[in-house]
Amino acid sequence: MHYYQFNIGDYASHTSRLSPLEDLAYRRMLDLYYLSEQPLNGCTTDVAREIGLSEHVSEVEYILGKFFTENESSFSQKRIDLEIKKYKSNAKNKSKAGKASAKARQVKASSKATGVEQTLNTNSTHEQLNINHKPLTNNHKPLTIKQDKEVTNDRFAEFWNLYGKKTDSAKCKTKFSRLTKSEIELLFKNLPDYIKSTPEVQFRKNPITWLNGKCWNDEVILQTNQAKSTHTFETQNYTSGKF
Repeated sequence: MHYYQFNIGDYASHTSRLSPLEDLAYRRMLDLYYLSEQPLNGCTTDVAREIGLSEHVSEVEYILGKFFTENESSFSQKRIDLEIKKYKSNAKNKSKAGKASAKARQVKASSKATGVEQTLNTNSTHEQLNINHKPLTNNHKPLTIKQDKEVTNDRFAEFWNLYGKKTDSAKCKTKFSRLTKSEIELLFKNLPDYIKSTPEVQFRKNPITWLNGKCWNDEVILQTNQAKSTHTFETQNYTSGKF
């Protein structure tokens, strides 16, 4: 042990009548006992030599007799033995906790790695859609980042030509590149209806406005032939003065 709890008041109450040399001997004995984590071995002379007081054997002998219990070949103290036992138990528990924590981190890291592999495997087993909306066969390789960017550019060109109102091209392209695949599919599904509902290009929303508002989710009301006929009939009657 490189550290032990030292109660100054308790120590002073038991050592107040010791001489300076006796006090020094006791303190050195305590340090040696805790540091080696075992009783003071040998005879009185051996202990005196160990603590650097070989010329003061009488003082060492007095301290050993007063504060320690003599065994066959050592001097022990119950209080110190209990502190060392408690220290070793705590160290053992900390070691177990450290090993358990390391094992838990290892399992967690392994789980994350397995999760990544499962995600990659899942993505590879799901059929990806190519530009023609046909599932890729097992002979096809997954799209690279470069290929995916080219597909996005092609789809934007398709959108740009279909929409017809060509303003803010750069902003529209940036916005389009941030759309998800599902959003792009829905966009192309509903774009034709919007174009039919606004045959006059000047009345269509600016493309950046349409993209920012995700207007492919909006309901589109197409003008039917009957509505056109009714409108024409009413216009003609109004012109002829029948209303």
